[in-house]
Amino acid sequence: MNRRDILKYTSLTFGVVATGGAMSALLSGCKVEPKLNFTPEFLSLDEVQTLTSAVDIIFPKTSTPSASEVGVPEFMDAMLTNVADVVGKEKFKAGMIKLNETAQAEHGSAYNDLDEATKLAFLTKVDAAAFSGDKAKDDVLGEFWRGVKGDTYFGYFSSEKVAKDVLVYSPVPGPYEGCVDLAATTGGKTWAY
Repeated sequence: MNRRDILKYTSLTFGVVATGGAMSALLSGCKVEPKLNFTPEFLSLDEVQTLTSAVDIIFPKTSTPSASEVGVPEFMDAMLTNVADVVGKEKFKAGMIKLNETAQAEHGSAYNDLDEATKLAFLTKVDAAAFSGDKAKDDVLGEFWRGVKGDTYFGYFSSEKVAKDVLVYSPVPGPYEGCVDLAATTGGKTWAY
């Protein structure tokens, strides 16, 4: 065997090893399963996927991070696991079921199976109904959505990433300076609480 053959076989072997993972992914199909950064304790994986989509519609990624990037679904799962009482947990599950039933009735498929534009239109309609002022006692979906939206805001703005990178965060404020221009002091940002 000469040096040319050894280089040819070595490069062929290296090429197969290096591209094996890519070929495996290519041959297994193009379906991408959502990956979680946490293991849910209360919610099912399908419910986490629904919740992640919903909170990212409330706070999408722009120049600021999206709600899922700062851990809002994980925060809500932890709140439901550790803080919510049995009635609160049952209401959340009932609301999640009602969300999917309503999506099925209006669009012919469960919420997670809808495309992004349809999800946005659907949740915009749910939001308008939930905050319309006609809050019926048996409005499971409206009560669920109001809770999800409130918890999303709370989880988003109390996250460390938003407090430090989006809002102005000063754990130990400096000396007192009365009557200063707020925009100049904070660079146009809002104070973190």
